[in-house]
Amino acid sequence: MAEWVARWFRSLDLDPRTIESYRSRLRCHILPKFGDLALGVITALGVTEWVRGWSGTDSPRRR
Repeated sequence: MAEWVARWFRSLDLDPRTIESYRSRLRCHILPKFGDLALGVITALGVTEWVRGWSGTDSPRRR
């Protein structure tokens, strides 16, 4: 997934602040869990279970 994310960022045409917000969320929350996985093995169920497992302290919701 990390390789795909890097390619995706190169294709974006967004405000630099938006891109930095995306990078931060990916770096802090998504890539630690899914970064080493191939996209084909990441399932909707796996993501749903991961989200349900967040505690209040590590939730990626904006504060």
